[in-house]
Amino acid sequence: MVSFGRKLREARDTKGLSQSELARMLSTNHSIIGKYERDEVKPTVDVVKRLADNLDTTVGFLLGES
Repeated sequence: MVSFGRKLREARDTKGLSQSELARMLSTNHSIIGKYERDEVKPTVDVVKRLADNLDTTVGFLLGES
């Protein structure tokens, strides 16, 4: 199973966003996006939903279900 972090990075790269740009969209710091991508920190369900919305993908994709 592909990790959440790898799926997040894939979706962010597909959208052409830097970690800093995505962080600004979520009103957070770019370092937390990096931690998500390295699977050092697990985001809350609400954050996963916001990530999916901002990256034009689904929660299922980010969780490796699709």
